[in-house]
Amino acid sequence: MFTEKDFELPMETSLKLRVMSDEVEACRDVDALKKNLKAVTTLLVKYQHILNRMIEKQWEAEIDKLL
Repeated sequence: MFTEKDFELPMETSLKLRVMSDEVEACRDVDALKKNLKAVTTLLVKYQHILNRMIEKQWEAEIDKLL
């Protein structure tokens, strides 16, 4: 289903990740880090939910085609 290349980040995305990582390393405000960690975790969970729903709908469509 997936290839090894599917898991490689494009150069632009890698750069964004590096910049964000450097900003986190430089941050000394623990409250700001907590706030942003909660926001990122919420976003990740929402994206996972959306992907799961998309997969479910795709499976349902494929099953309907077979039946």
